[in-house]
Amino acid sequence: MGGTGTPRVSVLMPTYNFAEFLPQAIEGVLAQTMRAFELIIGHTPSADNTAEIVAYYQRRDPRIVYFRNAAYIPAVANFNRCYRRMHPESRYWIMCGSDDRWAPTLLEKLVAALEAHPEVTIAHCDGYRVDVQGRVINKYSDLYPETTPPPGVHRNVRELFFANYILAFGALVHRDRMARLYDPEVVFDPELTMTPEYALWLRVFLRGAYGYYLPEPLVYYRKHPKAHVIQAHVIPRLQQEVRIFKEKLAGFCPSELEPLRQEALVVRLAHLGFELLVAGRPREATQALEEACARDTRGRLDIRVARRIARLPLPARVRSAFWRTALVGARVLHRA
Repeated sequence: MGGTGTPRVSVLMPTYNFAEFLPQAIEGVLAQTMRAFELIIGHTPSADNTAEIVAYYQRRDPRIVYFRNAAYIPAVANFNRCYRRMHPESRYWIMCGSDDRWAPTLLEKLVAALEAHPEVTIAHCDGYRVDVQGRVINKYSDLYPETTPPPGVHRNVRELFFANYILAFGALVHRDRMARLYDPEVVFDPELTMTPEYALWLRVFLRGAYGYYLPEPLVYYRKHPKAHVIQAHVIPRLQQEVRIFKEKLAGFCPSELEPLRQEALVVRLAHLGFELLVAGRPREATQALEEACARDTRGRLDIRVARRIARLPLPARVRSAFWRTALVGARVLHRA
């Protein structure tokens, strides 16, 4: 730590081609009111001036730990490399996007929550979704009004099956408490390039973890063309969520939650089928919807209508238009 003492928190920040946002991300971490942290920056080689930016801040603050990967690796692999470089005596870890920004009191408030509640493994806060210029679009909790937990201690594992209400870059994890519940050799599944944190939260909560929700927005996470959270990535994200519930959690769920896993899988298959249909990919949509129908125990009409449209002997764009019309009609009927 360059003479600054043992860090209490390890901040993990992989980066690749985000030089335009990186200074704000670094400054947001360095401005934290809780000062006992290390910032680990893993740099995947890029054509921008990331290395020079990090060097500028590293000269001014010895809490920054920097390494450069030899070749391109996905962000999830870079997160794992940052994780392995944590100081062995730090008590907590948290991810920070190199295109995002933190409010100055984020670490102070999340550390306080974990220290006040010894039963809690993950303390997480709300955040603002912002555009490229940093203008607020909405809050993360606005995306999940039905599953976001009430403030304070919770164990909302059932709700987590249906939406990832834990904002990844606003979630502080107690290292020892997580290790007692779930201690994998590789913390983030390298096969889940779009959804690694979601799989981790599910596994930890299924092993009995408690969370603590702070409804204060302390993260500004950016929506821009290269971000994982944009609409262009919804299909690959859903494909990976299908894998989580179909493969990754198979044999991991306690028996009483197995029906819920199956229901969550149907929800993801249906959503994936709907998105593929809108995208003009009827063959793939049919496959997802066929499986959703086969697993569905509730007789969902929307899945069956979408499957029928996907099977129509019409051009893909026409089937897409039919499904959009059906969705609009369903919303009108729902409001009536």
